[in-house]
Amino acid sequence: MPGLARKKCFHYDDITANLSLLFRPKRPISTGAFAVLTSITTRCFGSTFALAVLLATCLASATIARAQGAAGAGTGSGTMPVSATMPPRNVQPGQTSSANQSDQTSTSAQATGANNQLQNALYEPITPSERVGWVLKNTIEPQRLLGDAVYAGVETAENDPKVDGPHWDGFGKRAGILLAGAAVSNTMEATLGSFWGEDPRYFRVPDETFGARVKNVIKLTFVARGRDGNYHLAYARYMAIPGSNWLSNTWRPDSQADNTDAAIRTLEGFGARMASNAYNEFWPSVSAHIFHHGN
Repeated sequence: MPGLARKKCFHYDDITANLSLLFRPKRPISTGAFAVLTSITTRCFGSTFALAVLLATCLASATIARAQGAAGAGTGSGTMPVSATMPPRNVQPGQTSSANQSDQTSTSAQATGANNQLQNALYEPITPSERVGWVLKNTIEPQRLLGDAVYAGVETAENDPKVDGPHWDGFGKRAGILLAGAAVSNTMEATLGSFWGEDPRYFRVPDETFGARVKNVIKLTFVARGRDGNYHLAYARYMAIPGSNWLSNTWRPDSQADNTDAAIRTLEGFGARMASNAYNEFWPSVSAHIFHHGN
């Protein structure tokens, strides 16, 4: 694996060294940790993989710096968005006539529209510190780690790619690549989106019907809130998921490092985001039903 990574390194050693000098933290303890991170990633995976880790670190550092700047200027709010409560629907039980059904449909549509307007009114833009928290949460949350472990386990059982081997060492390499890819993708999305106010978080609609909640899961896979509280195309996500997958070609084995593989991983990335949205939407309701507490 290290040999392959070095073979695919296109003179990135100098770039990695320069990035290390440019973005090295000022505090001695942080500097030592930064040097250890650079050394470990370079020795284990080659300088190209180290470059990707350094880029992700640099992007995270930029986000943290923006958070510190916002805090110093007194801008930004640490309050998470409040879940809106759907206005009561003025529909009497037992109405069965066509006129009443029409009224129910009209009332339901009005209630949904009012609920969306209320959510937009209550929305508070994500702060830089919350972006950092989102990156960490979505990179190391238990369901993601479990999914990565299962995926790496299947590949290890099938010994794909063969260069990693069918044993625990191979499992560790495969799981490490998946975790690194998630870290790079999430960091890119959160940092790029900060420039135009794209909010990567998922927003639940627990008071809606099941069908409406499923539509929300699908919708928020491809759109995200902007500073105005309205939904827009998730441009940062469109750059981060494909970008991180094509970047990972530089440290993956040759058998998984072509454009077709990167395209398939990109589709899987959007599928994983949709699955994560579904978990965030429905699991609180399921757990509330099982453990009898509020969602």
